[in-house]
This record gives sequence, C-alpha cells and structure tokens, in this order.
Amino acid sequence: MLGVQCNSSLPNFKQNEFSVVRQHEEFIWLHDSFVENEDYAGYIIPPAPPRPDFDASREKLQKLGEGEGSMTKEEFTKMKQELEAYDVDDFFEHERTFLVEYHNRVKDASAKSDKMTRSHKNVADDYNRIGSSLYALGTQDSTDICKFFLKVSELFDKTRKIEARVSADEDLKLSDLLKYYLRESQAAKGNLQLLQSCLAVLNAH
Repeated sequence: MLGVQCNSSLPNFKQNEFSVVRQHEEFIWLHDSFVENEDYAGYIIPPAPPRPDFDASREKLQKLGEGEGSMTKEEFTKMKQELEAYDVDDFFEHERTFLVEYHNRVKDASAKSDKMTRSHKNVADDYNRIGSSLYALGTQDSTDICKFFLKVSELFDKTRKIEARVSADEDLKLSDLLKYYLRESQAAKGNLQLLQSCLAVLNAH
C-alpha cells in the first residue's frame, strides 16, 4: 500500500488537501488507462512508477531494531544515519532513473516528430515541382491533353497546400510541444543533480 498526498483546487473535493491509500497495481491501471485511451493520443504519458522494494526497507528496519540493544548510542546513531542516507540515495536513484527514461522517450518522440514534419514538407515540395511541370506543359498548347495537364496541375497544387498545412501544424503543435517537454525534463535532471550535490555537502558536515 502507498500513501498519496493530494492538493487540488477543484470544486469536486470537499478539502483542498487530503491523502489517500492506493496499491501499486492501481498506479499501473491508471497509467495503462491513459495510454490506451484515444482521447489522450499525442499527449506525453510518463512511465508507470516502479514497484517499491518493501522487503529491502523491512530488512533495514530489522537491522536497526536488532542493533538498538547491543550498540552504543554513537554506533546506533551512525547506523541510523547510514540507513537514512541509503533511503535518500534510493529515492534520488529512482527519480534519476525515471527522469532519464522520460527524457529519452521525449527526445526520441521529438526526433521522430521532426522527421515526420520534414517528410510532409518534402512531399509538398515534390507536389509543387510536379504541378509546376504539368502547368508548363499545359500552357504550351490548347489541345485536350494540355487542358488535362492544367487540371491535374490544379489538383497537385491543392494537394501541395494540404501537405504544407499539415507540416506547419505538426511543427507548431506537436514538434514545438515536444521540444518544450525536452527542455523541461533536461532542467529537471539538472535540478535533481543539484539537489544531490547539496545533500552530499550537507551530510558531509
């Protein structure tokens, strides 16, 4: 069981701050629900949290309890600090692993989005060249085949505009959004590293 502290300003809740108890499986269900829901297609869904290692925590607490009666106060305090530091290291390692995985996934999605945008733009450029060539052929004479070239040229021009619009929309709405998430996740990694450094200095004193 995991305790979750919640803060919300939504009117659906009677209090702004409250806590709930949930099982790890419920977090997995929530994550899968977002991923499988078509309404959230295109959104960045963070990976599901890893299962907590409760056995390791119990083992550390057991060691601390067993040593309380046989250790001096200084030894007991030192062991307690070491165990607490281990917990802190586990926490930061978990956060670092999550951020690195999240950042890499966003980076991969951003690269694929840029590639898709370039592909649409290249298609639009190809349509433009084909349409221009057909238009040039169609204006050489007034025969039926030349009129046909002009009609097809108009079709390619309309299709070019659609592809260009799709490319611009993807670049503005998807690629830029992914780049924003990429910068934010990179900043979060830097902040986490800074916190770890500050904590190391604090523990050293």
